[in-house]
Amino acid sequence: IAAVSFDVFTRFIMGSVIERFGPRNADCMLLSFGALVVAASSSVTSAPGLIAARFFVSCLGSTFVVNQFWNSIMFNKSVVGTANATAGGW
Repeated sequence: IAAVSFDVFTRFIMGSVIERFGPRNADCMLLSFGALVVAASSSVTSAPGLIAARFFVSCLGSTFVVNQFWNSIMFNKSVVGTANATAGGW
């Protein structure tokens, strides 16, 4: 549950973040936060610490939202569906 719960929350708010800061900056912020959390998770020594680390690492699943938004603005209308399907299924 911890590994998915924060991801659900961040997926909902990523739309607003992308609209406000743009997909490049939103992805950079998300990945930077994730890198800090992953680095900090190396010092986990207890079960509650592992649960907390998995909770915060789960936000990295929200990079999917940025990827789909980015594909939609980068590709032509004739191939955007294929690009989104390929990137989403990859």
